[in-house]
Amino acid sequence: MKRQLLILFVFFVSPMYGQRFTLGELIKMTSMNWDNFDTYALMHGYRYSDVSVNKDTLNFNKPVNRIYKGNEKNKENKIINMRRSEVSNDVTIVYITPDVADYLEIKKDLKHSEFKYLSTSTLPMGNSNVIVFDYGNRKIEVSLMTYDLKKTTSNMGNDSEYRIIVTKSCP
Repeated sequence: MKRQLLILFVFFVSPMYGQRFTLGELIKMTSMNWDNFDTYALMHGYRYSDVSVNKDTLNFNKPVNRIYKGNEKNKENKIINMRRSEVSNDVTIVYITPDVADYLEIKKDLKHSEFKYLSTSTLPMGNSNVIVFDYGNRKIEVSLMTYDLKKTTSNMGNDSEYRIIVTKSCP
C-alpha cells in the first residue's frame, strides 16, 4: 500500500515543478483574477517571486505585474507572469521558458487555431536582436519571441530563451 501511494505521489506531484503551459491554458489565464491566477500558478509547480507596480504618471496603463518562477527543483527556470492594467483592464500573460519543446508546441497550437499570423519583426535587446512572431484574433494577441541569451542582457543560465506573450484587450 505504501508503495502504491509513493508511485501516485511521484506520478502526480513530481511533474508539477514548473510545468509547461499550453496555448489554451495561457488564454484561460487572461480571464482569471489575481486570486485564481495565484492558485493556478502554485498548482502547476510555480512559486510566487515578485510583484511590481508602475506608478509612473506618464505610463497611462499603470500595469501591475505578478511574477511566479518554476520551483527551485526545476533547473529550467521557467517563469509565468500576469500583467494587468489598472486603467484599461487589459491582461497580459508572459510565459518564459528555455525549453524549445514548449515553444514549438505553442507554435503548433497557433497554426491549428483561429489565430491568424500577422507579422514578423525584430527588436533590439542587449547586443542582439529578438525575433517576434505576432498572431491574433478579434480579442487576443499572441507574440512569440526567441533570442540568444549569450548576446542579451538577461541570462538565466541557458543558451536560448523563448517568450510567449498572450494579451487580452478588455473594452
